Amino acid sequence: MEVIIVCGAPASGKTTYVKNNMTIGDLVIDLDAIRCAIGFVEGKTPVNNLLPVVKSIRNHLYELIKTGKIDAPRCWVIAGLPKQSDRVNLAAELHAKIVYMDVTEEECIERAANDENRADKMLQAEIITNYFSTMYEDCGRKPQQKRGVAAARNIATLFKNIED
Repeated sequence: MEVIIVCGAPASGKTTYVKNNMTIGDLVIDLDAIRCAIGFVEGKTPVNNLLPVVKSIRNHLYELIKTGKIDAPRCWVIAGLPKQSDRVNLAAELHAKIVYMDVTEEECIERAANDENRADKMLQAEIITNYFSTMYEDCGRKPQQKRGVAAARNIATLFKNIED
């Protein structure tokens, strides 16, 4: 079975990529989808009290992959993984290849702001900003070194538009 980890920031297009490339019979492991299924909610509504259970289900599915107990042509793992070491370690653990959605912070915030399925737009923008901050710290750069003045202004404008 082929295992593909699709990772990147929130609103970077991970789910869309998988939907466009999967076939019937593939297994998809996604924390958001598991959370929605067991919490009986739709979209990106946060149900954080269930997170320990959601992670336990995901980890059990990872164990099934590792032990070869899944009968599927491909397994898609959708995950954020802002730290490169986390991506590499999970790929080694699952004998997977990595597809990284290389999208800018500004584009992710704009997509989240325009996505009617995402509740609490300010929270979404904060989660995205935290993802990129972690990613930049992981590679030894401060976020400001990557963003630049124009990009920082765009983020501020998007935050303001989300509040309005």
